[in-house]
Amino acid sequence: MEDIKLQINKEDLYKRLKTEIKGSNSDIIANAIVDTLESDQEALGKIFMASLGIEPADGEYKEGQKVLVEVGTLSDWMFDKEKMTSENMITKDELMAVDIIKYNKYTSRYTVQYQYIKSDDSRHIDKSIISHYSIQGLMEDWDILTK
Repeated sequence: MEDIKLQINKEDLYKRLKTEIKGSNSDIIANAIVDTLESDQEALGKIFMASLGIEPADGEYKEGQKVLVEVGTLSDWMFDKEKMTSENMITKDELMAVDIIKYNKYTSRYTVQYQYIKSDDSRHIDKSIISHYSIQGLMEDWDILTK
């Protein structure tokens, strides 16, 4: 299915929000929302859609799924990449399996959890918030870490 693109100017969005926000501060709140998110077109679109009563779509990946992500999108400064690669936790292409624990449909960001090894051989579990652009696909669709 092809996406539908909508265009709305800043003033129209401001007017729409002002009518949806009740109270004596509706002008200030509407201005704050539009001006704060002015450089984030995706966020402004979601706010406009919410003002029409339309929720954003769910993410492509669901809670509990294991996906592959680019290692650089995680807190990889803590990783002993050599040890993790030797234990098949990181691929030669710098990909790593993580578990999706939450999707925020308003920011299009995933919270993921993963295990890593530090240089002292200690194992840790951490969480990161990543963009959907960092996800390379479902772990089950790849066999690179199961060999």
